[in-house]
Amino acid sequence: MRENKRNKDLDVNQIEIKVPEKKEDPIMCALILAIFKMPFMHRLTQSMAENTYVRSKGQNIIKTKIDKNTSNTLEQQMQRLRMKQLIYLCKVLNTPIHSSFPERKRTETEWNAFIRAAMPSISVSEDLEVSVDYETLLIAQGSLEVIEEVSITQDAEANTLTVTYPASDYGYGSEPTDTVQLVLLEKEKMRSRMFQVGTRGEDCTETIQVPSGWTVENISAYVFMLSANGRKASNSISVPIN
Repeated sequence: MRENKRNKDLDVNQIEIKVPEKKEDPIMCALILAIFKMPFMHRLTQSMAENTYVRSKGQNIIKTKIDKNTSNTLEQQMQRLRMKQLIYLCKVLNTPIHSSFPERKRTETEWNAFIRAAMPSISVSEDLEVSVDYETLLIAQGSLEVIEEVSITQDAEANTLTVTYPASDYGYGSEPTDTVQLVLLEKEKMRSRMFQVGTRGEDCTETIQVPSGWTVENISAYVFMLSANGRKASNSISVPIN
């Protein structure tokens, strides 16, 4: 009875109620720990404890879960913009890219190979303005020798482009049947077209119709070599339009 009386005499204003703070669940992402080769685990694709086993591009990969990095430094913002521009160019140049990187690593996709080759041509200022150096942009990469003395001239009235070059020496690993590929990139509309204009072993004078609605002043032209079987390519070169 005495205990109950003391409880009744307590001032409720003096009672401090502590509500436990709500702890948010950490956002998790994965960090690659290793790429491994273990015959008895090659089909393992599940999580165990903090580790996750996945297969990607024919490889076994083990990842560990970590708290998500929420930092947003200037360098990170610049890199995200650079990658965003490269992915956009992948979509614009999708057709030639799927032919122009046949010698890429087995673990790379065509887009991966293009992003690696084109990365040096993409710059981002500290004001987060993105620019593309279209003259140095590599849209093809490989071991073949590129054709030399290529020229492209415009016929404004006919709205055509004429590609000319002399037959070239074959060189090591090159064949007279190597094909000459022309890629036109309209930088205002961000559209591309790919044309086969001849072979390495023959003189060429090939006329291409400019797609309707394209402005020649906005076109960047690239030339690269592709073997007859499509298994080898050369680096691309930017060719000015006269």
